[in-house]
Amino acid sequence: MGSEMCIRDRANALKNSDRIDLTKEQIMAGIEKAGKGADIRGEVLTLGEFARLSNELHRIRGNQE
Repeated sequence: MGSEMCIRDRANALKNSDRIDLTKEQIMAGIEKAGKGADIRGEVLTLGEFARLSNELHRIRGNQE
């Protein structure tokens, strides 16, 4: 797996993390709202795209509190 993981697979891994308080569905929604599909590979994101994804996940997390 390793470098072969797509964002969808990473979302599965992230939802199992005790450090991220988001569901898989919330992570996937953030990816989609950031303008990327679930099959995008993390290493192909530009810095700007990564920032948009990070901001969107932060916004989603803020809405659940």
